[in-house]
Amino acid sequence: MANEFSFAKCKYSDITPVPEMKQSTAGPKESNVTKLVASKPVPLEELTITIRIKLKYPQLVDFVDELNKSNDTLIINGKSVSIFQLYALRSTSKPIDMSNQRERPVYRPNLFIRKNDKFGPWNFNYLLDLLELDYRPDTKGSHFPEIWYTTANTCFNVKIIRYDELVIERTEIIDPSGSSEEINTLEDLLKSIGRQNKYGQEDIRSWKKELEVENIKTIEHLQNTVKNENIWEKVSGVKPTVKQMIYDYVQLNAVADSFNQTTDPYRESLATLLGDIHRVKRYFYDAIGKKEQLTYLDRSAVDLAIQELRKFYADDGNILSTIHEYLRTFCVPTASFTDEEIEKKRSIWEKELEQLKNEADNLTIETKSIESECETIKNDLKIRELRLSNISKEEESAKREVDNLKDIARNAAAVTVTWRNNFDRAKMKQEQSEEKKKNAEKDLQETVIKSERIMKKHYKFLQNLQNNTKEINDRQSKIDLIDADEHRKLKVKIGRGLLLYGPPGTGKSELLKRAAVYAGITMTTVPLAAGELNRPYVGETEKLLIDIMYRANTIPYLMCAMTIDEIDGLVPKRDNNAQQSKVDGISVLLSHIEGVKNIPNLIVFGATNRRNMMDDAFLRRMQAKCFVGRPSPEIRKQMLKPLLTKDLKDFTDERLNFLVKITTNFSGAAIGALKSSIVSFLADNPASLSNHTLLSLANNTAREFSCWFGSSTLPEICRIYPNIFDTQSITNTQSQEFSLVLLGRKPSGRILIDLQERKCYIELSDENTIEKPLLNDETSLMTLLARIINGCSSRNIDTIQIIDTDFLSKNNAFDENKIFELLATTFAECDEYNRSMFIFDIDSLIMLSISDSNMSQSTSISNIHLYQYIREKCKQAFVENKPVNSSNNFTAK
Repeated sequence: MANEFSFAKCKYSDITPVPEMKQSTAGPKESNVTKLVASKPVPLEELTITIRIKLKYPQLVDFVDELNKSNDTLIINGKSVSIFQLYALRSTSKPIDMSNQRERPVYRPNLFIRKNDKFGPWNFNYLLDLLELDYRPDTKGSHFPEIWYTTANTCFNVKIIRYDELVIERTEIIDPSGSSEEINTLEDLLKSIGRQNKYGQEDIRSWKKELEVENIKTIEHLQNTVKNENIWEKVSGVKPTVKQMIYDYVQLNAVADSFNQTTDPYRESLATLLGDIHRVKRYFYDAIGKKEQLTYLDRSAVDLAIQELRKFYADDGNILSTIHEYLRTFCVPTASFTDEEIEKKRSIWEKELEQLKNEADNLTIETKSIESECETIKNDLKIRELRLSNISKEEESAKREVDNLKDIARNAAAVTVTWRNNFDRAKMKQEQSEEKKKNAEKDLQETVIKSERIMKKHYKFLQNLQNNTKEINDRQSKIDLIDADEHRKLKVKIGRGLLLYGPPGTGKSELLKRAAVYAGITMTTVPLAAGELNRPYVGETEKLLIDIMYRANTIPYLMCAMTIDEIDGLVPKRDNNAQQSKVDGISVLLSHIEGVKNIPNLIVFGATNRRNMMDDAFLRRMQAKCFVGRPSPEIRKQMLKPLLTKDLKDFTDERLNFLVKITTNFSGAAIGALKSSIVSFLADNPASLSNHTLLSLANNTAREFSCWFGSSTLPEICRIYPNIFDTQSITNTQSQEFSLVLLGRKPSGRILIDLQERKCYIELSDENTIEKPLLNDETSLMTLLARIINGCSSRNIDTIQIIDTDFLSKNNAFDENKIFELLATTFAECDEYNRSMFIFDIDSLIMLSISDSNMSQSTSISNIHLYQYIREKCKQAFVENKPVNSSNNFTAK
């Protein structure tokens, strides 16, 4: 199979022409011009396609050069051609009518989508303003025929005009019907509409008279009338089709300035340039029928996009990693085997199968031969074992005879000649038996070695035969299954959405917008709020959604996205209390995302503060869901560091640390607002900036962004208790004393502060609990904040949540059900953070009833259910140690 950027062999006879780009305002012609006999289409012998590079970037030049290189897999009449040449053939193979133009030196194809739907006008440039493209006849100064087309015999030339050459090239005489025409009068505007829709001069004069009867005599009159829909509807002197064409033209050109950018859109983001180059590349590949050879997104653009996002959004968690992982799914090749490639692969596997079967036959024959050898060697082994056994018996018999004769000699008075002869004969027999035994043992050993060698060889052949049989079955299974349908099942499923959720002000919407643009995803609209899609009349919201989503259908070769902020307002839970209009909107949205009217190249980017209020079916379609929380102390310090450049006298590292501590639980937006407030204050008061002023500015910001710390704001608490974060008193020794980084020890995540015993107990997982004495001024929860905040800063804790009666009262949680509901929601949000801390004021939450009667003394807990709930939550606390190479040393809950 071809790799990601290669082609299967392509010949012109196998391809079809590019569909003609349709104008959205096309309608039946109403012409007063006398009909003429249509000219016969003329095939061109030679055609030049001119490509103008509009921006001065080496990546863009390399891209154009790549498409201009001859490709051995693209063949026209037996000759290799480039993508540009094949594109020119595909896009001009149908007759092109230029009969309404007097001079025809240049043909500029319509490479724009101009659409006016329920949401408003939408323009899209296929070349994204990176390139310009036109066609010219074979020789300079010649003109195109009235109707012409190209064939496989046409000679195609490609002319590349680089950015530096554009100024010179612009001096040429260009086609007056092109996009560069000037429109100064109402007649010029009507002529432009007529040329686009192929109407004659008599029609244009008739339109002008009809508009003048309605007192519309200038372009300004027409624009103002079109803007006021009530007035435009009352214009009755213009024919309906002409009226619609004029309306669409004015509306669409009101936003067409987006294609004539005066500034470089890629100066701040190289990833956006790479992404847009890939989008244009997808257009050309789609035009020649090879879009499957390219991934939806460019991997290098996606990787660079995340790097650029890190400059904009400081992240020490997994937010950008999750976005990166999601976007990388669009970088997986989508091409599957063609029928020709499948047949080629089948042929290869069938040859391999035949070869394997031949090998199996040979192995079977050799295995049987070895099995015969095994039987022979087994018989030989038995014979030699039996021979050795018999010889051993003879040896034992000879030895007994010698021993008997020796016994006779010892008992006799003298040795006789007969005894001597018998003894010599027995001794010789014993020696011969021993010699025979040695030879038999040697023979048996050689036979055993030979047997082992043959058995190993037999086992090896059996293994080879077994492996060969497995390979035969594997090849046979592949041959039985290989077809296009089976290969389509191997495609990576593309996630249909990315959802960022979390508290307000954490940068979710901006992250989504930048991630999409940087990575090269096409936006069907500007980022929207869910409220912008809600309409008062029945069915209007659904029509609006459909029109926005169907924009993706006009560019099916690109991955498109619609970004919706506060998306929970568009897709709320469907229950008994849901409004019917909301349910209908959800149904329409779901039907176009993996539903019956699925638009495969459309994804949804959403941001919400209330994930738990969203529809479950919609959430299932969101492949990637990522929590975006408040910044950690390290991130807050990075965000506030630019203040050091304002005035080194006021902003030292000590002052910066003070700011980091008093902004605990601030959102990213709140940090940005505080930074702006400080800069504004210094602009009016450059002399000095006291801690009291900082606390006042921080308190105002905290209240504006609802950054509460218990029932109040942390800056306000610091103003009431000025010694908590006094930069003069909080020394390094105290910071080390309050630190929760315990080298060489493993904390369990649970800490108990006993104000009565004046002790702080830090529980360890595998050692005894650490006991630390409290300071003299640590007498209440508020005075303990210095210890708590410093400890959390040492652990880079993202968020701190105080649970006390003030917290319950502020959230109107007075009865038990509301208390448990509030705690469940709070716990769920905090659990989304990598590092979080809960502080339970047990004295205020749990009430003890003490009975001191004469008979006995007892203590009972009045709100036992709340006590048990908090106790179970405390049991879930943990501190997870991370690997050494991790950016964060721990995760705390």
